[in-house]
Amino acid sequence: MQVALLANTAWLDEELPMFQHLIVGLIDEQVRVVQVVPSSLAVSECSVFGERLPWNETTWHWINQRRLRQLMDPLMDLQVNALHALDGRMWRAAGYLSRELGVPAILTANSHFDIPLARQLAPRLDPARTILLPTTDPIAEGLREAVGDRIEVQKIALGVYSPKNEKACNISEARAVVISGNGLMDRYYDALLNAIKRVQHHHPQVQFFFDGQGADQSLIWREAKRLGLSANTSLVPRRLGHREMLLRTDVLIHPQPQGRARGITLQAMAKGLPMIAMADPWLDHLIDDQTAWVVTNPTAEGFFDPLQRCLSDPSSARGLGERAQAWVHKNRLASAYIRRTLRAYRSLTGEGIPIAAGAAAS
Repeated sequence: MQVALLANTAWLDEELPMFQHLIVGLIDEQVRVVQVVPSSLAVSECSVFGERLPWNETTWHWINQRRLRQLMDPLMDLQVNALHALDGRMWRAAGYLSRELGVPAILTANSHFDIPLARQLAPRLDPARTILLPTTDPIAEGLREAVGDRIEVQKIALGVYSPKNEKACNISEARAVVISGNGLMDRYYDALLNAIKRVQHHHPQVQFFFDGQGADQSLIWREAKRLGLSANTSLVPRRLGHREMLLRTDVLIHPQPQGRARGITLQAMAKGLPMIAMADPWLDHLIDDQTAWVVTNPTAEGFFDPLQRCLSDPSSARGLGERAQAWVHKNRLASAYIRRTLRAYRSLTGEGIPIAAGAAAS
């Protein structure tokens, strides 16, 4: 089996570790992989064991679609027999290439924004050669309502690598807190900044690092400065792969309901990081007091209580991290994600599971 993995910069910026684990896992299962990635992605970030088919990405969506369609001949030459679009922004191109090449299309849905897109594209997708892979139960339910029985919908949750012997983070005196949202000033950031102002009086040594997924965070900086927080606040610049550095923090905060499954959330759980997250109806892995302290009231008080608890009660925060780590080991491992994804490939291509020579002889 030869599978083309279609990815864009926005998705890779979030999910580069997931991408790398998927490639290694598929190759380990004797699947040949073609990495259809932006030309800006460093060669060192790609697997040396798979083909690399670069495409020139721009900020213009329609130009990107045209350039991706021009990959038809190279994909045909590589004898690709399945296309896997890893982000909704790659679905249109995957659908077109699937029709032209006569091969199945596997479409991963990470966001609630993929639901209206699925409704729009469904009439142009071949039901016998298409499968939708939502990463959470709520997104799966939304997709089933959108496409009905026309296209198969199969939930495959994201998975992360997590060694069983890795200890949860040992928080003795938290000094770094990462806030990872979309970087756009709104009522959630406003509530959080006011909570941070209160926390600063009790813990003046703590530094807060704002990761905005590439957005211009100038309005957040302006508000932090107005509140007298500039000495304790830093804005994190966007660099491909920089999210791994963010996991070295003591506490992770997701201040908004973004309706998108993100690898950094699961990676933080796998490391045993205590996490504070705004309740999100599209996610099924934010479980209060088990995987995170979930904020249901987007006010300064709503954020202050769990943040103060993290900084003032290290044993409680450490216990939360340990529970999250145990939950990931049971429910969100990369091995299960790869195994289920491979099963979806084979259900469309009709390719059976290879049997080792020794097993066949026996």
